[in-house]
Amino acid sequence: MNSKELKIKNIDVSLAPSAIAQDIFTKAVSPVMGILKKEGSDSVKEFSFCAMWLAMGLYVNNLSTKDAEKALNHATANIIIQLKKLRGEV
Repeated sequence: MNSKELKIKNIDVSLAPSAIAQDIFTKAVSPVMGILKKEGSDSVKEFSFCAMWLAMGLYVNNLSTKDAEKALNHATANIIIQLKKLRGEV
C-alpha cells in the first residue's frame, strides 16, 4: 500500500488569529486540496465539505445558539452572493 504524507511547515501561533488561519490554509489545507485534485473532484468535494463543517462547528461552539444561527445565515448568504458574482450570475 502506497502511503501519502504531507509535511506541514511550522505554524507561528504567536500571530494574529486571522494570520494563523491563513498560515494553516496556505501550509496545510491548500496543499491537500492540490493532492486530492489529482484523485478527482469527488475527493476534493468531500475534503472541503468536511473541513468546512469542522471549522464552522468550532466557530459556532463559541456562540449562543441564537448567535450561531444568525452567524451561519449571514455567512451563507454572503458566500452565495460572492459566488454568483465570481461566476457572472449577477
